[in-house]
Order: sequence, then C-alpha cells, then structure tokens
Amino acid sequence: MRRVHVSFVLLSLAVLILSGHALAQGGQRQSRDRELLQMELGRTDQILEQAEAMANASDNPQAALAVQKAKQLQQQAWDDFNSGTPSGDAKARVETLKAREFGRISLATGHQTEQNDAVIQRELEHAQELMDRAADALSGGGNSSLQGVFDAAKDNLSRAWEFYQQKKYKPALKLATQVQNTAEKILSAASGTDQNPENFERRRDNVSRLMDQAKLALEDCKSNSAANYMTDAQKSFDLADDLYAETRIPAALQALRRARDLASAATRECQGNDALLKRYDRLKALADQLTEQLATVSGSARDDAQKLISQANEQLALAQGYINSGKADQGLAALQAAQLALRQAQALITPVG
Repeated sequence: MRRVHVSFVLLSLAVLILSGHALAQGGQRQSRDRELLQMELGRTDQILEQAEAMANASDNPQAALAVQKAKQLQQQAWDDFNSGTPSGDAKARVETLKAREFGRISLATGHQTEQNDAVIQRELEHAQELMDRAADALSGGGNSSLQGVFDAAKDNLSRAWEFYQQKKYKPALKLATQVQNTAEKILSAASGTDQNPENFERRRDNVSRLMDQAKLALEDCKSNSAANYMTDAQKSFDLADDLYAETRIPAALQALRRARDLASAATRECQGNDALLKRYDRLKALADQLTEQLATVSGSARDDAQKLISQANEQLALAQGYINSGKADQGLAALQAAQLALRQAQALITPVG
C-alpha cells in the first residue's frame, strides 16, 4: 500500500514538472510572437513616415487622406498591442497590415503627382513653342482674324500656367492642348500667305535677328547639342538665300522656317541648360542646409533623413554630369529625383504641425 502511495506521489511530481515545462515553452513562444509583431509595427511606422513626407512634398489631397487613415489604423494597432492580450495582438496584426496598405497607396499617389507635374510642364512648354512660331508667322500683319485667335490663345496659355502653378493639372492640360491645336491651325492658315517674294525679306530679317540672339546665348553655353543646332541653322539660312536667288520662293521660305526652328532649339537648349544649372545650385544649397540641420533630429527620423540626403547628393552628382555633357533630359530626371528625396528629408527634419 505504501509502495502504491509513493508511486502516485512520483507520478504527480512528474506531471507537475512536465506541465511547468510546457507552460514555460508556451510563454517563450508567446514572447517571440510579440517581438515579431512589434517589429512589424515598427516597419509600418517607417513606411508611414515615408508616406507622410511624400504627401507633404507632393501636396496631394488624396495622398494626405490615405496617410491620415493609415496613421489612425496604426495608432489603433499600437493601442491593441499595448493591451498585452492575445486578442489585442490578433487585432494589432490585422490593423497594422491595413495601415501599411494605406501608406503604400499614399506613396503611389504622391509619386504620381510628381510625374504629372513633369508631363504637364512639357505640354505647356510645347504650347509655348508653337505660339512663338505662330507669333512669327503673324508678324507681317494683314490678317486681323488670325491675330484675334492668336490673342485668345495667348490668354489661355497664361491661364494654363496659372493652373499649373496651383497644381490644378487637369485644367492646365486641357488649356495647353487647346492652345497647341489653335497655334497649329494658325500656322497652317498663315502658311498660305507666305508664298510670295514680299514675305521672304521680312521673314529673313526676323530669322536673322533670332539667329543673332541664339549666337549670343551660345557664348556662355557649354551644350554640344546647342552648337550642333546652330550649325545646322546656319546651313539652312544660307540655303534659303541660295533658293531665293533661284526664285524658288516656297522652298526658300521652307528653309528659313527650318533655320528659325533650329536656332530656337539652340536657344532653348542653352536657356534650359542655364535653368538646370540654377536648379542644381538651389538643390545643392538645400542639401547642405539640411545636412547642417540633422543635428536637431534624433532617432529613426535622423537616420532616414540622412539616407535621403545621401540619395539626393548622388542624384545631384549625376545631374551635374548629365547637364555638362548636354544631356538635358537625363539631367532633369536626376534633379527631380534629388528634389523628391530632399522634400522627404525636409519633412522629417522640419515636420509640419
């Protein structure tokens, strides 16, 4: 009887020991799960910081709304996590994933705004180029109806630029397209009055003045593309004189138009080069300023801002190389990437509200 009692006691002790070991393992597993969940919450915090910086930089209301919703979900996730209960952890896991998704939506929306800005700017510049050509075509006067249409298109172009500055891209694009169509119609209509000797001398004088302006711009311009444009413009100008001497008026006028377009392209190249260099200088100064301000920030915000500034400096170095080699499009793309990174860094260093 005593032996049975001893066996029962030993068995009970074994059960208690095994139960305690199982409970310890369960507690360790739960602790590891919470550590992993906390890491996920921290990862979402990083994404939302980037999303908020992008929303502030792009000034896009949709991006701002998405990041606001994401922050609300993330705050609820932290609250549930801090409750320390299994049900709270389960809710936090779902909420932080939802918050992360809204953060990514905000990032994508902000990026789209930056891309839209560049697209609309190109359309406006093209409209301006066509209007310049239309103005040249009407410079001889004698067509009041076309002049009235031109004046209306000129007003629309000014309004389009105003919309662009206000980040109202849809009306800006609509007006830019209208101006382009109007300018092309003016050029087509005006071309019918160009086929006579009297217009050649007037057009030749206009193109000659334009080429002189382009040559002045080239003196301070390092662009190989602009120099090539100017060389071709001079050839077309000389060809126009030869064709006129042969009384081939339509062909001479066509050669003059080509000379004008090439000289304008050379001027734009130099002006664009100069504008890009000025933009580079502004962004470089901003990068240096933000680097100095890093001392006022601490924690993950400082690390993220420092990485963004480094990225911006890399893009600025690329931009400088592209600009100096006459690759304006690549230079502009690098400057835009640098500007975006600096805006995000600035939002981290000097947050709004």
